[in-house]
Amino acid sequence: GGNDTYIFDTQASGSWTDYALTFTASGDTVTLTAGTTGYYLYVADFMLVEGEQKTHWSPAPNEIYTTNVKIDRRGINITNSESSTETIIDNTQFAVKHAGNIVLTVNKDLTTLRKTEVTDELTIGKGKFVPHTDGLNFVLLD
Repeated sequence: GGNDTYIFDTQASGSWTDYALTFTASGDTVTLTAGTTGYYLYVADFMLVEGEQKTHWSPAPNEIYTTNVKIDRRGINITNSESSTETIIDNTQFAVKHAGNIVLTVNKDLTTLRKTEVTDELTIGKGKFVPHTDGLNFVLLD
């Protein structure tokens, strides 16, 4: 339309490129449209700033981004590259991954484990499994 402003209209650079544009909004709504013809377009770290001074992105005061920890409005993500472990806590689950595979999830009233090792005893409802030198005893509880 007549209010279109192009940030860039060039050939792809083949690498991450920083683009900036100063504009005056002609109404209450600003729409961003990104597109390409026959190629991929990756857009990251989009930021809209009021005023004419270009500023660099910085996390909000309630956000933390480090090499191994990310805390933001989506949740908490902790990674440990030495053990290939990732812990995820968000509004739907608590999960632990090892080598990319989910090994534990807690989602509302359901806990899912990939493997479980019990070293002493295991109680399920009114039944208890207790290790014994000859094997495994099953005890029915009152």
